[in-house]
Amino acid sequence: MINTTILSVLSREYPKTSPEHIRALLELHESQASASFIARYRPDTVGGLDERRILRILDHYRELCWLWSRKRHILGVIEDSGLLTPELSEKIEAYLDKWELEDIFLPFRPRNRTKATSARERGLEPLAEVLWDQQAPTPPGEIAAPYVDPEKNIETIEAAIEGAVHIMAEWVAFNPNARKTVRDMIWEDGKYESHLAPNHDGRKSKYDTYHDFSEPVHSIPSHRLLAIRRGVKERWLQASITIDHEQVLAKLREQFIIEPEFPGHEIIDRAVVYGYEKLMLRAISGEVTDGLNEKADAEAIDIFCRNLRNLLLMPAAGNVPAIGIEPSPAGAEVRVVAVDAAGTPVEVASIFPGPEDARPEESAATLKELIERHDPAAIVAGSGSGSRAADDFVRKLLNEAFPESETRKIARVVMNESGASIYSNSKTAKEELEDLDAATRSALTLVRRFQDPLAELLKVDPRAIGVGQYQHIVDQHRLRNKLRAAVESCVNAVGADANTASFSMLACVSGINRGTSRRIVEHRNLHGNFTGLEALKEIAAVNDLVFQQAAGFLRLAGADEPLDDTPIHPEHYEIVRKMAADLSIETTELIGNKELISAIDAEKYVGEEIGLLSVHNLLRDLRNPRRDPRRKREKAHFDDSISSLEDLNEGMMLEGTVTNVTNFGAFVDIGVHQDGLVHVSELSGTYVRDPNDAVRIGEVVKVKVLAIDTERSRISLSIKKAGKPSAAGQKRRKTKRPKTKGREDHRPITPADIKKLVDRLATR
Repeated sequence: MINTTILSVLSREYPKTSPEHIRALLELHESQASASFIARYRPDTVGGLDERRILRILDHYRELCWLWSRKRHILGVIEDSGLLTPELSEKIEAYLDKWELEDIFLPFRPRNRTKATSARERGLEPLAEVLWDQQAPTPPGEIAAPYVDPEKNIETIEAAIEGAVHIMAEWVAFNPNARKTVRDMIWEDGKYESHLAPNHDGRKSKYDTYHDFSEPVHSIPSHRLLAIRRGVKERWLQASITIDHEQVLAKLREQFIIEPEFPGHEIIDRAVVYGYEKLMLRAISGEVTDGLNEKADAEAIDIFCRNLRNLLLMPAAGNVPAIGIEPSPAGAEVRVVAVDAAGTPVEVASIFPGPEDARPEESAATLKELIERHDPAAIVAGSGSGSRAADDFVRKLLNEAFPESETRKIARVVMNESGASIYSNSKTAKEELEDLDAATRSALTLVRRFQDPLAELLKVDPRAIGVGQYQHIVDQHRLRNKLRAAVESCVNAVGADANTASFSMLACVSGINRGTSRRIVEHRNLHGNFTGLEALKEIAAVNDLVFQQAAGFLRLAGADEPLDDTPIHPEHYEIVRKMAADLSIETTELIGNKELISAIDAEKYVGEEIGLLSVHNLLRDLRNPRRDPRRKREKAHFDDSISSLEDLNEGMMLEGTVTNVTNFGAFVDIGVHQDGLVHVSELSGTYVRDPNDAVRIGEVVKVKVLAIDTERSRISLSIKKAGKPSAAGQKRRKTKRPKTKGREDHRPITPADIKKLVDRLATR
């Protein structure tokens, strides 16, 4: 049952989506439907919401569910204390800000013994109430005198007043309006500052920028905040929020000192100062810091997910034979593995390209024999230490040992090897490739990344791939959940063959968990390939819900039912057969036949079980049954004369590959094993709000070297000064040409045009 209160809040937050569609979305979500399934196969039910917007609404829904649950807890605690009133209950139900909700709950929360608690036990609360009222014309000393009682440990008038101050300070600190005032002022006027930790002597580090740093709380970018958090975690920095305390106290005095002529107004002032400095400041500064951290985490995780998506959806070379090379950091033995078109290792060897223990002739002969035996489409080397030497060795061999026409057929590819060593030593790799050693498994995973990046990279924990921004600092639970959703979205977008996909890939298909995936693999290993999607139901773990969620994202090449190898869901097969029958053709003739499909009237097939949007999606899948959302492969051409930072000079124009995108810029591999940074201001000649709008991971770009810092191994690059905008930037700036009547192209009239016109007129 969908909570109507939460539904009404979401309807206000997303006015462009009707409440009925939001309700339908939440009901599908509660029935365990994935966002990919809803967007692809239930578009009419949710008003055509795309997957990204569905995920955004569901994230907000989960936040509201937590808030609603928290309200239930708070109302229960207050009701048990006998202090719940209709007015208080209504106010709590109306809150949507979690900090304001906690403010109103604060006086009712169980808490440790305080000085105010002791003062109340000694009977000083009536004195505090009289002073707080600020109406008595009597001097405070006379008011407090009757409360002096040595038996209650109140020896003097000042001791009585001090106890009253502690009680009033608690009232100040527990006042929701006062807390909101302080929180808002810290947010608007506070400064986030960092300084070098006292245990360091000021030596250079990557945190030099933050040794004496200050920036307004409300405008500090997330990447700077995360950098400071990492510096604090590594004990290089100390960080805090500062604010003009007198400015805050002036606002609080306006709120609580209502009678400046009251003889005891200085006592009220003491209570305000004590309540602010001792009971509010640290806690509320912590709340603001938590809010900043949550915002920074959300931005960093969003960037990580977009980068991961771009990486997973990098171009796939497909089913081609290839050779993988895992360069050795020491330059000694290098493992080489040849794989067939399916990615199965067929031969393993070792070469010694140098510089240590170099055996150039023996190594060249070994690699040449592998090439001749297996006819690879590419030779893939890892991007780590030693890769430049390995790539140079391969280039030299191809140029010397093979004719130029044949050499061109074999591509040289340098593959990002982030996470490869982690995978090669993982339990998954040992189970899958138990007969191979770790170095060979690394070479194998690199060449498989070339064949199909998605299928191979999802075997690695995304946090180890290295396309994030301070991923080890952010909320790890939230990060894991978001990355998992991003991986599943990519797998569902591409599809997985149930007969060939790995256990890891099947586990990312909508509706299939790791346990079900393992049983699918065990079943096909025991009984052979599936002949149809319906055969999956023979597995006990694949119930009706699992099949419904997964079937549309699974493929079966060569299945008895041709539609099983398309993105069309089995629940729509009958509609496709009806379309084919209406055209008097076989179903197989309809699949991929764009001319016939364009003649189909979509509205004719709308019914109770399928809406117009779903029919259009079905026709799209019929037109492009092998549609792959991944773009074409690009390759950067590195300058062979540049292999280290020492070879670089300012002003050089180079080509490189984007390896990571953050909210402060992009990192580009230019072939020196130290990625250069293109600051966001150097990405484009026009303003760039989000670097992801200008570049994407895997894109080949032209860059200009701006500066080289060999001491700290840093390279500053520019795309806008290189003269050629990135492909993503060009796409972002591309605008539609204005429509014109008649001719589409307008060019200057030439003498030849005039001659043609004269000749035409002469014949009339």
